[in-house]
Amino acid sequence: MSNDLPKLGVAAIVKNELADLREWLAFHLAVGVSHFLIADNESSDGTREYLQLLESLGLVTLVEVPTVGEEKPQLPAYRELLARCPADLELLAFIDADEYLLPLASKEAAPSLLPWLAGVFADEAVGALALNWACFGSSGARFREEGLVIERFRQRAPRTFRTNRHYKSIVRPDCVGKFLNPHHVELSRGHYVNGQGDPLEPLEERPGLSRQVVWAGARVNHYIIKSVEEFLLGKSARGSAATPGYHKGPEYFQRFDRNDKTCRLAERLAPEVHRQLLALPVVQSVAERSRRRPGMWRSLRRLLPGEGTAPATSPPAPVSEWSLQTPTAEWVVRSQRGLLFQGRVVLATGHGAEEVALRVAWEEESDLVHSLALERRPDGREGAVFRLEVPRAAGTFALRLSLDERLIELGRLSVAAAESPSPERGAVLVGRQGWLFLDQDTNASVHQHCGQLQLNATGLRRWSVFAEAFKRLAATHGADCALLVAPSKERVMQQYHPLPAAEAIPVDQVAAALPTSLLVYPLEALRALGDAAYYVTDTHWTHRGALAATLATLRALGRECEAVDALFAADEYAPVQIKGDLGGKLSPARTATAQRQTSFHHETCKRYDNGLPNMGRMIVWENPDALYGRQHCLLFGASSSLSMFQFLVRLFGRLTFVHSAGSVDLALVEALAPDVLLAQTNARFMARAPTLTFSLADVIAHKAEESRQREAPMAADRRTTVVSPELARLGLVTWDRALPAGWFAS
Repeated sequence: MSNDLPKLGVAAIVKNELADLREWLAFHLAVGVSHFLIADNESSDGTREYLQLLESLGLVTLVEVPTVGEEKPQLPAYRELLARCPADLELLAFIDADEYLLPLASKEAAPSLLPWLAGVFADEAVGALALNWACFGSSGARFREEGLVIERFRQRAPRTFRTNRHYKSIVRPDCVGKFLNPHHVELSRGHYVNGQGDPLEPLEERPGLSRQVVWAGARVNHYIIKSVEEFLLGKSARGSAATPGYHKGPEYFQRFDRNDKTCRLAERLAPEVHRQLLALPVVQSVAERSRRRPGMWRSLRRLLPGEGTAPATSPPAPVSEWSLQTPTAEWVVRSQRGLLFQGRVVLATGHGAEEVALRVAWEEESDLVHSLALERRPDGREGAVFRLEVPRAAGTFALRLSLDERLIELGRLSVAAAESPSPERGAVLVGRQGWLFLDQDTNASVHQHCGQLQLNATGLRRWSVFAEAFKRLAATHGADCALLVAPSKERVMQQYHPLPAAEAIPVDQVAAALPTSLLVYPLEALRALGDAAYYVTDTHWTHRGALAATLATLRALGRECEAVDALFAADEYAPVQIKGDLGGKLSPARTATAQRQTSFHHETCKRYDNGLPNMGRMIVWENPDALYGRQHCLLFGASSSLSMFQFLVRLFGRLTFVHSAGSVDLALVEALAPDVLLAQTNARFMARAPTLTFSLADVIAHKAEESRQREAPMAADRRTTVVSPELARLGLVTWDRALPAGWFAS
């Protein structure tokens, strides 16, 4: 064993395991496995094709083992896999696709097996390690449900359950003499130990079963039956790969449906498993090995010569060599949210860095940052293999390598859109306890939440420029001002999100760069509301969340909050069923109960509404009974502003809202001369800074053209208008005239 951590592989035989295969792979990547040797036994559900894709990426060594006559294929498969084991794999675990190697020696959220295995195999006399089963039952599930296997099945048999005496083996490949059965090998040298490091005591008459069940250091979580549906369609239908004539029917299910103990040890790895899933191709993905597209080839020529994957020119120092396996002119692999980027980079001898990362950019202001763990090669150079998901299906990408503070340009490439449209994908991520989160959106919300999408120097500079210009604009007009950022649901309700939350995301970068006197970011105020802050089935905050944001904004403006508290103290709330912008994307649609403010309706004060959907919408309210009845508030906002209307309309005598995601129309500010100038954006938009060049008139013209092309006028009931003298008093003549005549159908 080398002084470094051992390289661990997993060997398995599979048949029609596609449903949970990605999770099984991701789980073992999360605990330190670096390569998989898999024998496919005549799968017909797409398992073989998916494994072929992974083999082309170098993650899997695939062999095909058919069933011949009455001979069961498992032991022949194991012999073939052992013979194909790469020389750099020091340890190889032989398990099944419903078995998960669970670390027990570490309490970390993302524990690795490798440090513990290094200790076990530090003794060169140890040739194999036996890990006992922990058999899990159905947890009462009749049908397959959403979520990971390790999240859905938390009930197991007690340690004393006789079947837990079965063990699986982690071996030194060069110590294996032959397989006695799928559980136990005869060693050519060395001896077996159990999880405690003691000599294994197998049953002499049945090697593969131990006299005692040892759960120490690690064990094998065996999800032996799963739900009734999964058992009938899976294990029962497949039969046994090891025992001829063994049918697994109702008696088998009942015998192993043990749900005596609740165990969440594997579930704690779920966030890291979800993170690993980001870098695995989707099951439906088909590698695009097609003819070269001339346009794409021209854009790749500088980066990738001919059929190879090495740079066409000498790489910039101190990069010794680097290559991109995919995407290339010949091969594109689609991931769940975009493209899979895989390759390697090697630094020249003597050049290293504390922090090394690959940075992929498709916009000017942000980069996708993928940290690299350098490993020393036999020639003394340090290098790393990378595999990451880039949440764009097509486009032009700039690749850079960051070495501490140094940024090295690697090249640019363009990837064309898929020739055949991808199957329709959902845009909802189902979290814990049924909470729904945004997924596969243009803002890459998942990658922001995980800390992978970050603002670069250009992005931060543009945010600073906007903030300073916004403050000067307000000062020029004698207006109070604030920039309100709605925290993402992922950040506030992160305990329900399936993926791990990063310490810093783009909004945190902006918060560190902008003056605290301007930025309002009510993260803690919303967290204090608990589950009442956001809707379960929507991306936005609730009315109570909107009130918390309103109060935080008023404090930033220096307004007296006691009077405000008294104003809203008598508000009444009632439970309603909310489908929201996430629940409606599921089939069937999902709803959840939430409290909504019902004692005031801002619609009663509405004076004007241009009726546009989303960007470019303009609404004006007037309320002579408002707390600040003589003040006019101009709000350039986003979708999170909508639920604040219930409160802002009762605060300001006039409220003008423009849907602009925080960007500001200078002409409108000049025309309206507000007392309070607010910009509101959502945290997921922070990867792009707002601007002061927004033009409401241009947006209206653009939407009018889109409507004409679709021949679909707006519904008349969306619009609220007033006579010309009132339009002039409200300062809206210019922007109302921008609406095309006859645009709104009656």
